[in-house]
Amino acid sequence: MIIVGIMGGIGHGKTTFAEALHRAQPKSRHIENSELISEIINNWQSQTTFIPNPAKSDDVKKWLQLLPGAFEKATHQSIDRNIFAFDPEIANKHPILYEKLYTYLLDVQKKPALLSTPITVGNKSEYRAILQWLGGYVQVKLPPGFWFRELIHRVKQFEMQGVELGILGGVRFPADVDVIKGADGYVLLIQRSLSREMDANDPTEAARKLITPDTTIHNDAGIAELIGCAKKVYDNLQNAELKQEYFASTSAN
Repeated sequence: MIIVGIMGGIGHGKTTFAEALHRAQPKSRHIENSELISEIINNWQSQTTFIPNPAKSDDVKKWLQLLPGAFEKATHQSIDRNIFAFDPEIANKHPILYEKLYTYLLDVQKKPALLSTPITVGNKSEYRAILQWLGGYVQVKLPPGFWFRELIHRVKQFEMQGVELGILGGVRFPADVDVIKGADGYVLLIQRSLSREMDANDPTEAARKLITPDTTIHNDAGIAELIGCAKKVYDNLQNAELKQEYFASTSAN
């Protein structure tokens, strides 16, 4: 099996490129890091029986106590349940650690239905704060590469079903790359020069700047060009001839 991790800024075409790779190799499975995080959050919120008030520490503490169980249900890795114990003094000393969590809880105060509505591809933007919080918090509190060890575990299960290409989305941290490299995988950067960087100062986005990808795909043309580019990338991966750069354009590259 060939394993690739895809990274890039929001709106740069990561999902579209993953779909283009699937066209190049139909025996592939695409798993987004955010899908795993969404799965945990959906399970967590399905257990929630009240609307947590961010101004009440006891509410936040009670709500976070439900989170370890959601982790254990979704992943094959055991975790220390105490890492999600809420201490308001620590939250005050390290506000950035909880900033996105509070942002989401304020959103919930305005729109309580967020707690009872599962996260999907269509509504994911409404949950960006909580997705970013959990993704970043785990990077700080759990051993590096936690998310991608789980994703690698899942694609290896697919390999036994005949899948030949595992596509992992949401690479943001150097530890993610270490896990992918440990599975003999590759990291592809999707870059669109005309798109501005969204949430560039968020830790989950800023850490990408520390990563050196195996190749950069310049996505500045249309869908047809990106599909052609993906086929070329996959052909080169099969032959161990991956180039440092590819250009989704009408010209040869």
